[in-house]
Amino acid sequence: MKKTFTLFILIFLSQCFKSNAQQGLIAGIVIQPSLITMRPSVFSNSGNEFDPDFNQTLRTSFGAQLDYHFSEYLGVGANLIYSPQGQKFYVPNDSGKYESHYYKFNFIKIPIFFSYNSGGAKARLIGTVGPQLMILTSAKDTYNGHDIDLTSNYAPLNLGFHFGVGMGFFLGNHIMMTIAPNFDIAFLNYNYSYDDSAPKAYVSKSPVTTCFGMQFGLKYVKNETADSETSDQ
Repeated sequence: MKKTFTLFILIFLSQCFKSNAQQGLIAGIVIQPSLITMRPSVFSNSGNEFDPDFNQTLRTSFGAQLDYHFSEYLGVGANLIYSPQGQKFYVPNDSGKYESHYYKFNFIKIPIFFSYNSGGAKARLIGTVGPQLMILTSAKDTYNGHDIDLTSNYAPLNLGFHFGVGMGFFLGNHIMMTIAPNFDIAFLNYNYSYDDSAPKAYVSKSPVTTCFGMQFGLKYVKNETADSETSDQ
């Protein structure tokens, strides 16, 4: 799956860079290490003795970005991101012994956003905000050394929200490196059914997944300010 997605990204970027001769287009690649959480609801702990013990889970996503600026400061764009997500947690069984679970979910994320940049020849404030489509490609629970397939338990398409703000630094007239904290949240659609083998924490109709990470990007951008300064010298 990763090889197929990487090939798709390369084709996607080749088409983007062909279009960069047009004014207002920005294209690039991004990578984002993130802390992931998955909970049965926004307020996950009920105070029950059988509530799970959640651990912070670090995973890394990568992909491509295309952004069209229709004015000097504002634009619209979309990312195409391969995003492994999941949650490590321990659930006490009936005897009180904690059992380890690791939910591993793989998504294709498509944030569709409004974008902002402050302009500038050397550095820019940048920001993105908007809805996000999440296409589930696989889901499994690693439990007692075995992988249990959960893909059919969840809806293939989920909706979420994305927000990010950071800085862009020009390495040359047209190459910009970006660093931006990013946050997204989504409610997953669980095909509810009673199952004694499923962890109690995840027998939920609307589990919530959140992703907070630091996104690093390398982008080709038409920096008109830098071009005009260069031509004046």
